[in-house]
Amino acid sequence: MWQLANRVSIICTIILITLLTGAGGILGVFASEPDLSQSYGAEANPTGEPIGGGVGYGKVITNGDFLVTSREEFLDALQKAAPGQVIYLPPHVEIDLTGWENVDIPGGITIAGNRGMSGAAGPLIYTNQLQTFPLFNVTGADVRITGIRLRGPSPAVPDSIAIRVMGHHVEIDNCEIFNWSYAGIAVLRALDAYIHHNYIHNVRRPGLGYPVVFDTATGLVEANIFDYYRHAIAATGTKGTGYEACYNIVYGNAISHAFDMHGGTDYCPKPTQSCTPHDVFMAGDYLDIHHNTFYINDYDAIRIRGVARDYVSVHHNWFINPNASRAFRFYYYYGGNAHVYDNVYGTEKRLIAEAVKPDPFIYAVGTNILQGPADPTQIRFGFDGTSGTEPLSGAAHIGLLPITVDGTIADLVALRLVRILLDDSVIYQEEDIPPSGSITIDTTQLSDGAHNLIVKIDFDPGFTMQQQLQFYVKNRWSFQDYLLPPSYSGWFGLIDNSRTSAASSGWDYATDTPAAFYNDGDRLVNTEAGTQYLIWETKRLQSVKAVVYSKTPQSQGILFAVSPDQEVWYPLEYQMTLIGPNAAGWYQLELSGALNHADMQWFRLTLTDEAGPGDIQLGELHFSGLL
Repeated sequence: MWQLANRVSIICTIILITLLTGAGGILGVFASEPDLSQSYGAEANPTGEPIGGGVGYGKVITNGDFLVTSREEFLDALQKAAPGQVIYLPPHVEIDLTGWENVDIPGGITIAGNRGMSGAAGPLIYTNQLQTFPLFNVTGADVRITGIRLRGPSPAVPDSIAIRVMGHHVEIDNCEIFNWSYAGIAVLRALDAYIHHNYIHNVRRPGLGYPVVFDTATGLVEANIFDYYRHAIAATGTKGTGYEACYNIVYGNAISHAFDMHGGTDYCPKPTQSCTPHDVFMAGDYLDIHHNTFYINDYDAIRIRGVARDYVSVHHNWFINPNASRAFRFYYYYGGNAHVYDNVYGTEKRLIAEAVKPDPFIYAVGTNILQGPADPTQIRFGFDGTSGTEPLSGAAHIGLLPITVDGTIADLVALRLVRILLDDSVIYQEEDIPPSGSITIDTTQLSDGAHNLIVKIDFDPGFTMQQQLQFYVKNRWSFQDYLLPPSYSGWFGLIDNSRTSAASSGWDYATDTPAAFYNDGDRLVNTEAGTQYLIWETKRLQSVKAVVYSKTPQSQGILFAVSPDQEVWYPLEYQMTLIGPNAAGWYQLELSGALNHADMQWFRLTLTDEAGPGDIQLGELHFSGLL
């Protein structure tokens, strides 16, 4: 957990406690001349893009798959857009969503405007409804919102949120977000949000008022401008909560402190939370705050209500307030692996080399009472943090995932029990740290998405230390072919929507009488006698489902086959689920097949001459496989 050289005896602990100054838990500061070879504050901005976005921003999108100029067109595009497609709002468009809330933004799409291009303010989406909670729900992963303005109904009257992010890897950039009372961007149970180069202001309801807030979520907040806020960045402090904030300009028009992390003192008293006594001390997982410029003078720049489970790092910031005690402050508990160093203060940029040092213990603020050992991974405790060369937390993992636990703590204290849990299931339970390389997780046996990994260590005199990491599994791909006919776009002309790689000649699209085909208005029908086929490229295929419509309750004449090379084909058995007949006399057949090996790269559906022309119509196909 902590370096052997930092062992603290009872006498040393007493000496250490006497060094603590006041409720802030700040150690004696060491000032020196600024190192002119280093950059402090947001001016170090290495992104190549202007802080706050706007004029000069180089990643502006100027067209898209859907060109929308009205509310109806915008909402319709959200229903139709597929992953990888762009919904574009032209300059000067204003879309009034008053009366709408919880508008869903599905995974993989981009909503774009031209903010900053040739000085453009960017298209505007707004609502005048005070209780808008939220306007947008980003439920899918890999969404990007860029180059637009989002205006709320009021910066102070409850209760409105512009964007609630609930999908992983969401990017929000080059936007102006303003006039929301609760939050501009609320990230909830989502990993790796990337919020950068935005201008977020006038989000300042008393008691709330968060331009950006994280709850059991993680993200990077980079190169934004914050103004007229309550807390520019806030976090609930629950397990799994952490953020990095860098190269931001934080103006002083605030009604409370700028950046924060709440903790167990806030959420543990609630009956919905299950907390250990140790959890009360905790304040989120991590904070990494560097290269920001804080113009705030009337309130603290950073407050943390406890001890982060992983680490706190505050460095290379420029605090305009010359009073270093207002830059970083502990509330309720302090200690652990918090390190505040190499920041500059005041207009003259006075450098303080080290304001808060890491500590192996937790103390109560104001009383200097030792509460117990801290729980930070950066002081040699818990998971190694990497899997080979990849980060264990945050990266998407495929295949075998080796797990290593740092064993240094065993040199410092007597262990009672070491447990490792994967999604609440114990995968290791012994009296000692597992040897390096002895634990490997086969991620192909897990569902894609987020999973929790916990290490718990019990030791005398009755303390339990715990570290939890959330890692992301991405072993599988999936896609759906709805057999859409070609469509016409004013921008791109005739678009072929076919997703097959090869097909026989005897096919045609059918869009007539969808009610007769269980409301399916896009189908393929064989128009010629004899055998007909369709082939899809399906790398490492695992499962396939076809929805077909038949005049009989039988599937004779429908064959599935798979191939590694399109030279040799192997039949694939399938299971059938039958619905119907309906009033038009058609049956709906769901044909589902699964593979127990992953070397098949192609799928073929064949209609033999047992199926006469028009007797069977294809509705849609669903595929999934291994990456």
